Amino acid sequence: MGLAAKGFKITRPLEGDLKIADVSATEVATNAGIPTVGVTVRLENGVSFHGATPLGTSAGTDEAIHLVDSTIEKCPATEKYPELFDFDADNKTYKFKKEVTSDVVAGKHDEELSELWRRALRYGGKGCLNAVENVEKHIAPLFVGKTLGEVGSLVDVDKQLLALERKLAVERGKLPENAEKDQQIAVMQRKANLGMNAILSCSLALGRLVAAREGVELPDILRQMEGNIDRDALYSVDGK
Repeated sequence: MGLAAKGFKITRPLEGDLKIADVSATEVATNAGIPTVGVTVRLENGVSFHGATPLGTSAGTDEAIHLVDSTIEKCPATEKYPELFDFDADNKTYKFKKEVTSDVVAGKHDEELSELWRRALRYGGKGCLNAVENVEKHIAPLFVGKTLGEVGSLVDVDKQLLALERKLAVERGKLPENAEKDQQIAVMQRKANLGMNAILSCSLALGRLVAAREGVELPDILRQMEGNIDRDALYSVDGK
């Protein structure tokens, strides 16, 4: 934004055979005092593109999920110590019970449990290290090593991110493989597995890369897309 205010504008397209060398993520501060996910996509020539999705106020139960570390996926610790966790049957996730204390957790002498507890306390439970790890563990392998030409359009990028969200939901037993179309789309819209903060920040960083490849700015790409997105193709629910 600072460069735009100075009149800077990308005018020279990047070469399509340049490769993505790295996709990394970190927690970044927001004006709300709680972190979100910042994503950096770096090319082999050193050029990088960044994205960080700002936080908003919740508007309803179907809103996309800003994934925080106090929300815990099923794991050996939740299975071993069920007395320490409350289970959210709707989202199939866990949270520490309110009466759990640091002394109780320390008394278990369990490193995995202690790390879950440490993360759940950061920023009042609103840290997002798990979403950061989702970028580096699950999303980065989709793009690292690809040429700019292989990345495709921003719609192609978003299709891959949404498909990955669906795949992870199936692997975690939150979505049947043969679920109805509307159920699959609802899961992809909620983004509760990878996290909205992970998915949208990646989309933003990669969107800037796609725009630079074409020698334009991201708003130019978004204006071209407006009103021209095929919703069914975007969610890519096979045959349903």
